[in-house]
Amino acid sequence: MSSQYPKLFVKCMVMRMIPSCNHGTFGHGCINNCSGQCIDELEPMCNKQTGHCDRGCKPGYTSAFCNESCVNSYGKDCRYPCSTHCFNGTCDIFNGSCVSGCVDGFIGDKCNQVNQSDVEVLSRSPDDKQEDTCSVGLSISIGFNALLIIIISVLIWNHYRNEHPGDSCPCWKSPVYEKSTAPVGQESTYQELNIIENQYQTINPN
Repeated sequence: MSSQYPKLFVKCMVMRMIPSCNHGTFGHGCINNCSGQCIDELEPMCNKQTGHCDRGCKPGYTSAFCNESCVNSYGKDCRYPCSTHCFNGTCDIFNGSCVSGCVDGFIGDKCNQVNQSDVEVLSRSPDDKQEDTCSVGLSISIGFNALLIIIISVLIWNHYRNEHPGDSCPCWKSPVYEKSTAPVGQESTYQELNIIENQYQTINPN
């Protein structure tokens, strides 16, 4: 056992002779830089030999070197998931705010508040939506049929005008409205003549 003490002493002396890396660097020759996201009381520093962040990472970062940003999460060690109401499910890695906005129906920095103006729309049943769809379809059908009737009427009128270029109001022409060829007052005159002739015959019976 006593033979091991000189070796340990030599090892400790060698380690003391190796210069310590400055803050922010690590490894052999101190040629590697720390990630800059390690937690430290004075400045972000890492283990001067391994480069690991022994005290943990700043919010928004994870891994032993604290060089990986949070994905769909935020905060210290990325322990808090982004709100499911964030658009695309992404949020700020530090405070969890939805950087791309909210999905329909939600508002707020973290999209955790219900948008009251959309409550009625979100609460409507599929039957109500189907009824609205049917109403819209019926209205479109009625409008299309009315337009079709108007177009057909115009085409018929134009066809009649081409066939009868002189008639402007064909609907008024009817046998009821045709002018009589008999002179006005002819029948009454004939009756008056018959009365005068009968009186004459009474006065002169021969």
